Amino acid sequence: MLPILSTTQAYVCMVLAAAPPEGLHGRAILRVGGPEIKPGTIYATLLRLEGKGLLESTTFATPQGERGPPRRVFRLTGDGRRALEAWQRRAQQGWVLPT
Repeated sequence: MLPILSTTQAYVCMVLAAAPPEGLHGRAILRVGGPEIKPGTIYATLLRLEGKGLLESTTFATPQGERGPPRRVFRLTGDGRRALEAWQRRAQQGWVLPT
């Protein structure tokens, strides 16, 4: 059985569903726009979704000339797509869980 997504989780899944096949890192998801999500919230949400098997990630070294930790890029899994589709059906019926 697929987990029920919160509104924030559904938004992250929607962004990743529309992302290039290689996925996006957390800051790129924040730059897309949409609801205001704080950086700490986005990373906690990404890790929670990955723990549920709805996302997968790959870690890349920091690009040369840039500072900071390695980048972790996230992609939606098949289960993630199915959970998002279920959330969208519930939203169309008028009932969605709060963030």
